[in-house]
Amino acid sequence: MDFSDIGKLIGGLGLFLIGLRLLTEGLQTSAGKTLRGILRNTTDTPLRCVMTGTVLTAILQSSSATTVATIGFVNAGLIKLRQAIAIIYGTNVGTTMTAWLVALVGINIEIKTFALPLIGLGAFMRISSKARTNNAAGDILSGFGVFFIGLEIMKNALANTGATLHIPPLTHNDLLTLFLCVAIGTATTFIFQSSSAAIALIITAAGGDVVTSMTAAALIIGANVGTTSTALFAVIGATAAAKRVAAAHILFNIATGAVALLFLPFFYSMMAPVESLIGLTPSTVSELALFHTCFNILGVLLFFPLTRPLTTWLKKRFQSPEDQQGKPLYLDKTLLGTPLLAIHALCKELSRLDEIAHSTTRKALDKTPANERDVATGHFTTERLTTAIARFCTDLQRSRLPVEQAEMLPVTLRISRYLITMTDLAEQITAERNSISQLTDEKLSLAIRQFQRNCSEQLKPFQSTQLHDLDFSQLQEDYQQLKSALLKAGAYGKLDVQRMVIELDIASKIHRSVEQSGKARHYLSMLENEINQSDHNVSD
Repeated sequence: MDFSDIGKLIGGLGLFLIGLRLLTEGLQTSAGKTLRGILRNTTDTPLRCVMTGTVLTAILQSSSATTVATIGFVNAGLIKLRQAIAIIYGTNVGTTMTAWLVALVGINIEIKTFALPLIGLGAFMRISSKARTNNAAGDILSGFGVFFIGLEIMKNALANTGATLHIPPLTHNDLLTLFLCVAIGTATTFIFQSSSAAIALIITAAGGDVVTSMTAAALIIGANVGTTSTALFAVIGATAAAKRVAAAHILFNIATGAVALLFLPFFYSMMAPVESLIGLTPSTVSELALFHTCFNILGVLLFFPLTRPLTTWLKKRFQSPEDQQGKPLYLDKTLLGTPLLAIHALCKELSRLDEIAHSTTRKALDKTPANERDVATGHFTTERLTTAIARFCTDLQRSRLPVEQAEMLPVTLRISRYLITMTDLAEQITAERNSISQLTDEKLSLAIRQFQRNCSEQLKPFQSTQLHDLDFSQLQEDYQQLKSALLKAGAYGKLDVQRMVIELDIASKIHRSVEQSGKARHYLSMLENEINQSDHNVSD
């Protein structure tokens, strides 16, 4: 291979990557909303999830696009981790479409007869219209054309190389060369950050007799494993949900590659009979495309029954701090058979929830600007614990509870409702306070800060057995005085009316937060007294 061929190979690969990017971005732009709709509406069963991942990736020509959309849906709570994992299985099958394009179109058809007109038509659509849909369609057409032109240049560069470049054939006993081929395939995908480009290069090289078919098969296994590097880079600093999806992707690809590598000679020897069975003209490139598809389908068949335990395992291994904090510490299904112990556990969990809700609200009041992330984490944690408490109450209600203990369950739900309202208000207060500037009226600014400090003092932790003795009449008086001062400032032009409305709204939400706190702690005190009374009656 001379420098001219090397230059053609590099240039062809570059055009291939540019075409693939244009094609993918055009399809994503034109099908973005459709993608979201499909993921939302066609993931009700694991099998449909696999099919959805396969079809979307085959259409978009990008497993990354489908994976990123899937991660977004998991983070938003629109689909569950188990559904996302099944979609990931499908993306690995769908990404084999590129190999089929190369094998069936790029190698066997005169490309210039249709690729150049596609590029011209796509460019014309791009420059002649400002409509987003037409621009996307232009990118798709141009992308297809450039994709195949790059492929043809690579094919021509490698056409005569087989006779001059000697690469030893791979045998099933040569384990060192076998692993070296896998490593080269993995590194190629890592460098290009595209398994499609790596596999296109491998299949084209095999078509030009640069490498043997068995060597190319090992390289394809490596390229398939190498695509996990994209997932690794994508989740650096990402959420726990994103890391779980990426981990599923990595585990699937590595395990599938290991199985394909273990049975490589036998598995690849089966491709020729399968090729004849489905009516394909026997050739090295179509055998490699079929091999790529078959071992990914084999991976789906192996992993599909393991989806549920894999989901459980991933949930335990990848957890964010808020996930940990959002887990109940005292609620356990083993307590359901002993109602009194279950009620005790509920009360402890409610006390913990109370502490988190009050701490979150104080964070919203004590600092300007408040840390929105800390407040959002507190709200998320409170939501998780509230859901767990409600679920535990439902399970407990189904057991044979004594009447006096059954009457405690609505009280626990009422308390958790007050506390979740507090953190919801805390998020709103934080967002509003952080969106406004410091007041120039020092007297009014001091009154607002004093009101917030007084409210924060009311939210400090203390013994719940004393909660029913609290008197919030002073808080009500402070609120009315601040409200009056803000209205006067607005009426006399000392405060912009829009700013006055915002300050009134913040003060109202702070006032309501403390009211919710008082109600929650009042009922928590009552619940503890009732439990203590029940314990006393049992001991008697």
